[in-house]
Amino acid sequence: MRHSILTVSLTTALAIWCTGCPSESTHTPGTPATPPATPTAALKAIDPATAGGIKGRVEWSDPGVPNRAPVNMGADAKCSAMHATPVLDETVIVNDNGTLRNVYVWVKTGLESFKVASGTGTVTIDQQGCAYHPHVLALQMGQTLQVKNSDAVLHNIHSLAELCAAFNFSQSKQGDIKDVTENLTDAEFFKVKCDVHPWMGAWIGVSPHPYFAVTGEDGAFQLVGLPPGRFTVEARHEELGSKTAEVTVPEKGTAETSFSFSESDG
Repeated sequence: MRHSILTVSLTTALAIWCTGCPSESTHTPGTPATPPATPTAALKAIDPATAGGIKGRVEWSDPGVPNRAPVNMGADAKCSAMHATPVLDETVIVNDNGTLRNVYVWVKTGLESFKVASGTGTVTIDQQGCAYHPHVLALQMGQTLQVKNSDAVLHNIHSLAELCAAFNFSQSKQGDIKDVTENLTDAEFFKVKCDVHPWMGAWIGVSPHPYFAVTGEDGAFQLVGLPPGRFTVEARHEELGSKTAEVTVPEKGTAETSFSFSESDG
């Protein structure tokens, strides 16, 4: 009896003594413990009062101009019948002023510490005359890619994206429209093609911010509303590859830069 009382007393004393002791960790051996969260630095807003920009041209450095071969649409009589004159290949187009068309230009680095609103609105790629229009387009993450079929023939659009989620769907009727909204979530420049008509191809640039452009008939580009600072600007062409330039944007000013491609690139 005295032994039982002594055991109870010792048990009670140990319980009182351990009150407030740290509890035993439930961490499983061999599994890294979760580190404390590190506060994320607040992103800075871009001040329109001090913003500047970048402008320039994408030039063709070779003395000769590549021949644009006619596209062979003979595999589909309906496609061939849509054109009174041959459709020329759009892979490399040198403008009359010695510049290069269809080059995607964007700010690759330098905006990581700035807050940028998500893109809004719709950008359209049209399947017309058994070709994609435009041949190169760009949009910001958050924008909707609208895919339209203006032809009375079956098309499909098959993306070859590696970072963005790929998409592949057909449009059998003239006037069909389908929106792509959830796939374009990574910065990438990728090809889309038509599996029905193998000559059909286009390129899409996806940017996390609105500072991008695609060169047209004058080969020029302009990126406006950038904060003062140093940026890496990239020019990407579907066949000739990519080139970068380091550009410093002055406060309330415009920096100039240019890119040059030739047949030996890519």
